[in-house]
Amino acid sequence: MNKFLKTIATAIVLAPLSSAHAGNTAYGNITDIITNTAGNQFRVALDVAIENPNSCSNTASYAISGATTNYEATIALLMTAYGAGHQVRLVIDDNACEGSFPKITSVWVRPN
Repeated sequence: MNKFLKTIATAIVLAPLSSAHAGNTAYGNITDIITNTAGNQFRVALDVAIENPNSCSNTASYAISGATTNYEATIALLMTAYGAGHQVRLVIDDNACEGSFPKITSVWVRPN
């Protein structure tokens, strides 16, 4: 499982979902996981200061859309990190919001 997690983390970090310049959150613990089937959206909140480089109107959490490349791999990585208690760092798109939330482009995981 550890090798699987490292492989997914490496793939997501090395192949960002967007070529846009982005901001990074600090490493933090996942505090909330939210799904929204109406908007086909997955959201996550962290216990660190919000990173909002595109001035999105809602800063309660970060979001990724089901239409985004690597959507399922990103969700799998976030859920695995949450279940294992690992901290995550999110790379946030500074050229677009996901709905009204800062848009996740990549995920980094820091094992305990």
